[in-house]
Amino acid sequence: MLKNFLLITLRNISKNKGSSYLNIASLTFGTAVCLFIFHYIHFELTYDAKPSESNVYRVESHIFDNQELSYQEARTSTDAAPFLKQKVAEIVDYTRLISFSEEGTGLFRKQKDDSAFVSVYIPKVFYAEASIFNVFQLPLEDGNPVTCLNQANSIVISHQTAHEVFEKELASGVSIIGKKLLSPGIGNVVEEFVVTGIFADRPINTHLKFDALVAKSMDNNANGVASQEKRNTYSYLTIADVVPTDLKNGVDYPEKGSPNKLTIRHINEIHLAAKVSGNPEPSANSRLLIFLSIIAIIVLLLASTNHTNNSIFNSIDRAKEIGVRKLLGIKPKQLFLSLVGEAFLINLIAVLISIVIFRIGVQLVQVNTDIPYPSFEEANMVAYSGVILLLLAISTVLSGTYPAFYLTSLSPIAALKSKYELMSSRQFSSAGRVIKYLLIFQLGISICFLSGLYIVYSQLEYLKKKDQSPMEVAISGIFPGASGAGERFTEEAYFGLNEYQKTNALESYAISNLYKGEIKTIQWLHLDSIENPVRISVVDHGYINDSDISFLAGRNFHYTFGSDAGNVILTHEAMRLAGYNHPDSIINQKLFSKGGKWNVIGVVKNRSALMEPEIFATGFRYKTYVDVVLNYPGGSGESLIQFLDKNEYYLSKALPFFSLFKRNYQNQGNSEKYVMHMFLFFSIMTLVIANMGMLGLSSFIAQKRQKEIGIRKVLGAESPQILVVLIADFLKLVALASLISIPLIILGSRKWLENYAYRINLDPSLIAIPLLVVLLIALAVVSEKCFKLAVLSPLKSLKE
Repeated sequence: MLKNFLLITLRNISKNKGSSYLNIASLTFGTAVCLFIFHYIHFELTYDAKPSESNVYRVESHIFDNQELSYQEARTSTDAAPFLKQKVAEIVDYTRLISFSEEGTGLFRKQKDDSAFVSVYIPKVFYAEASIFNVFQLPLEDGNPVTCLNQANSIVISHQTAHEVFEKELASGVSIIGKKLLSPGIGNVVEEFVVTGIFADRPINTHLKFDALVAKSMDNNANGVASQEKRNTYSYLTIADVVPTDLKNGVDYPEKGSPNKLTIRHINEIHLAAKVSGNPEPSANSRLLIFLSIIAIIVLLLASTNHTNNSIFNSIDRAKEIGVRKLLGIKPKQLFLSLVGEAFLINLIAVLISIVIFRIGVQLVQVNTDIPYPSFEEANMVAYSGVILLLLAISTVLSGTYPAFYLTSLSPIAALKSKYELMSSRQFSSAGRVIKYLLIFQLGISICFLSGLYIVYSQLEYLKKKDQSPMEVAISGIFPGASGAGERFTEEAYFGLNEYQKTNALESYAISNLYKGEIKTIQWLHLDSIENPVRISVVDHGYINDSDISFLAGRNFHYTFGSDAGNVILTHEAMRLAGYNHPDSIINQKLFSKGGKWNVIGVVKNRSALMEPEIFATGFRYKTYVDVVLNYPGGSGESLIQFLDKNEYYLSKALPFFSLFKRNYQNQGNSEKYVMHMFLFFSIMTLVIANMGMLGLSSFIAQKRQKEIGIRKVLGAESPQILVVLIADFLKLVALASLISIPLIILGSRKWLENYAYRINLDPSLIAIPLLVVLLIALAVVSEKCFKLAVLSPLKSLKE
């Protein structure tokens, strides 16, 4: 029986090569697109899905305002995790991480063999504690996980970072354990970081990526829980199998009367938590995932409807076969299963080809494009097998069920009649309506995608032209500080900027130790003359001038504050603790510490009666920010991106230590290009599939209306008139598809354009031009068949 089924199916495929190949092509294309989309969605949904970390949770802060949840924060205070550990018995262990710098990056120095130093930039660095190896699966390639983060300033680095920083040593087989990285320095102090381990690179699909971990003791509050307002720590817990109810509902902040709560979130739910602020990595774009899922469904429907239409067209030629098989005693149920089986075989061939296309396509996308598309791993084949079988089942049901039902329902007498009588029957008219509805759906989707592509393209071109208009562009950069960056460093930096300003490309610049007017760098200094450590805040001349602090003696920092490296300003209380009674007596005196000496240039009033003693420092030795305003001339044929790239190059020469100039233009532009490429891809796909259906429909019309055209010609109709009558039928389908798609286009494009401060107006041409393109392509596809039918001899039409 199976042999006969396969023979019949292969015979039908061979007999109807054109439609069979079209069916296989459209189903292959549709299934491959679904696999590409599923691969990306699966990648996004399987973040942190390691079985070994299935009992890991992150502690988060839920901040309330007037008893309503204001926002959710991924970080907590340093003492939140130990507080929960004491409170909840089910917590087995915890670990904590703090960003190494404000941006999470690390800038170090490495000494070469010739005693020269080279800068070492590590993109993602955290302070961490040794328990991280207990909580996370973090295999070490070299080093001991028990001891590698026990000593202060120990550093473990990733495999990739190790091979970038210590390439020569590792190439020669030398262990890098014990090698040192030096900090840029704080004041006269240079910190040494000793490499104690190399860990395997973190997987791509994890929310917690890092290239290096620096040992740090985080238990500073021995007497109780510190204020939860200082939320700078990522805290992770391992919990026994059953999560306590009070942890699920949230634990009250330890401060008395605080409405805020500490909550937990499972590690594989973190990437999907879009509403949580402070995540170490960007969260998943849930709207994009939903959009792609809808696209996958539409693509599969398009491919399946094409198969359905072609099967109905072919039923004219298969009607006699069906009638004969029924007369030979085959039951309707057996016939139905046989026809669905044929659809299954065609879909199976399409799926097998689509798997090959998918595997090759993933590699081509990664090698030949800059699209951030995940690689394929053989370990995922089990999950993919289930999806492939599901796609096979769905496409078989969608493409094979209605044609099988239609053919099975034909009576033997009707099936054995002539083609013309069959096509004129009420039953076939019903099938014809199904064909038209499906074609309207295909054409409507084509119009939507083509209009979407044109709108995205028009918006990008508008922004491109906007970029060609003269404007001021602000960019910013950061310098993490460097020991020895004194007066000469300052003079060179300001000289370079002043010289560059003469070119008119640089409108203005501002260099500051403050970030948006706020103190960002705070240290604790142990001075020989003061018993307890004193807070040292890094500021510049603008901070003290713009505040209500008044000088009791001395002067402010110079506006080129780098020239005041090593100079400090004290509050009155700090002066008193240093052993001086009068502000004038401490001016130009030296304060000594283990790390060096500081010259006092000023004394200011205490900011409040309760304010602790404080010292102010400044200079390029500390973290420094620069804000630059550039004059973009526009209209020069040079794009904004090119202008920024060129000027950042020159600025990096004027400020050689300033790296990481921040701007979002490039990332936004790339994102928009990906959207446009995606629309282009799906637009081409929908047009191809829809016009496959139009080609089939034109063949069907040619057969159905052949005698009608012959009679019209006998009655005196001319070929051009007949051609207009035939084409009018197709124009009606395009018109109906347009009525359905236009409201969807307007609604979707308005929502998308709301994301732009500068955007195009949604004028009718944005829809009319794509609609015209769809119409012209459809006419080009069907005109050949319509023309042949219109010029056919009446005698031949009536004879056939």
